[in-house]
Amino acid sequence: MMEQGALPAAPSADGADIPGRKGGRVAWDPLAFLMAWFIPLVIVGYPIAGASTIFVPFVEPTTVTYGYRGIVAALSALAIVAALVRNQTPIFPMALTVFLLAYLVRLYVDNFAFGIYRADLAIIFYVGGVLPPVLAVFFAGRTLDEHQLIRPTFAAALVAATLLLLIGLLGLESEIVNSLEQTGGRLSLETVNAISIGHVGATLLISCVVAWYHPGRLVPKILIAVAAAIGVATMIQAGSRGPFVAVGVCVVVYCVIARRWGVVLLTLAAVAAVALRSSPDQLVILDRFSTVGWDASVSERLLSQDYAIADFFDHPFVGNAYIELATLDYPHNLILDAAMAMGLAGLIPLFIFTFQAARTAVARMRQGRLLVALLVIQFFMAAQFSGSIWGHGSLLTMIGLILVWVRRDAATAAAGPARHAPSI
Repeated sequence: MMEQGALPAAPSADGADIPGRKGGRVAWDPLAFLMAWFIPLVIVGYPIAGASTIFVPFVEPTTVTYGYRGIVAALSALAIVAALVRNQTPIFPMALTVFLLAYLVRLYVDNFAFGIYRADLAIIFYVGGVLPPVLAVFFAGRTLDEHQLIRPTFAAALVAATLLLLIGLLGLESEIVNSLEQTGGRLSLETVNAISIGHVGATLLISCVVAWYHPGRLVPKILIAVAAAIGVATMIQAGSRGPFVAVGVCVVVYCVIARRWGVVLLTLAAVAAVALRSSPDQLVILDRFSTVGWDASVSERLLSQDYAIADFFDHPFVGNAYIELATLDYPHNLILDAAMAMGLAGLIPLFIFTFQAARTAVARMRQGRLLVALLVIQFFMAAQFSGSIWGHGSLLTMIGLILVWVRRDAATAAAGPARHAPSI
């Protein structure tokens, strides 16, 4: 019998207990393999591209990052074509699809009708970096199962975090590495900000937790322990509050659902030990938390958020612009961003697909399927403190994936009894 409060076993490493599959090892599926490595590329590929430019100084950093987006678009197209060749029916979650189209219309109008500041770049980032992976998930995401994602996500996040951490610890001199004096001691690159670097560490830490508790022993535990230390060190080196808040929320949600309160106590003890042995001058992240609400970045964001709320009340139905026109900035909050840019036309579908994703994430965590659920929580929390919709490719891709899976599983469950029903 299962112990009280324990999660059900996660899927076996060979996929034998995946719904709709026969026992034994699953035959290798090239499309599933492509998607299993493509999705981690969407999550941590941009930081890897930004950091790798330190080793190719003869190439402009922006050229490398545009090249990364080109690779994402090409792989997305490959996945879509492969799914169409298989006559695989795409799954379009209605609310998420409406939201994506509404924002595309907003960017198109802002750029071509009104010529709003940097709307052309926002379209490039959105069409080149956000829409392709989401569409790939709509067409080909159903071929993938969660256990196939664990190793690739762990490996990609480990490579990204190790590369970024080495740049920070070794103090590699390059034009792409922002001066630590200029950033208050926080690791930041020309094309990758400190918040994004911190979230690479957070993603690695989450994948470590998932791999540690997975019954299939997908990764050696000694490697998991080393990777977890690298993830925490990367978050500390980045010195950003957002990734710590996101991981904290993930820990709390996981412990509430799994009733593993020891994880909470261990996390709090580790944080307390670091805090007691460090001063704000010694550890940038402590200084960031001790000055929350007082630093310039928070003040600027609060001002943009106030203006964004005013824009929503002035234009409640279709929004005002993709950017806050008084400050030429975005509010660094997904909900306020949608309200400002699209009004109720964006807020309503946002609330619908967020609720659907949250409900599905909780259900999957209760089944012991942790990775995608925790990543959805991480990136949703990240979107409340940083970035704009045109840059939230990781969040929208993971939400799309989890919504495609719930539709796929529901269809499989509905077709199951009919397939085995006796003929009359």
